Amino acid sequence: MEYNKLSNQQNLGSADMTKDTLEKFFQRYERFFMQSLNGEIDGDEMWELYAPEFIAASPMGVLAGKNDTDFRQALSAGYEQYREIGTKGMHVRGVGMSQIDTFLIFAAPFHNLYN
Repeated sequence: MEYNKLSNQQNLGSADMTKDTLEKFFQRYERFFMQSLNGEIDGDEMWELYAPEFIAASPMGVLAGKNDTDFRQALSAGYEQYREIGTKGMHVRGVGMSQIDTFLIFAAPFHNLYN
């Protein structure tokens, strides 16, 4: 699951966001993932999808990162790794959203396809 992916264009953590806005964001992220998986990483799109600083979680742990040239290079290497292990696609299965005080917590489970 991907948690707390914040956009430079939208304040995805604010309580005034709608579920529709959040779903559109993750649809855009899915398109970016598929395009990047095919070797076409759009640096401008990447910048818009990630906040200047962000938190990422994976089976290897939690990481704080910066949306900079090092991140762009790491993404390129990451998509190469996805291709090497046979990743053919990633699709968002749905989006869940809950409010705690003035904050939103959301989850977007992904369905991954492999060879």
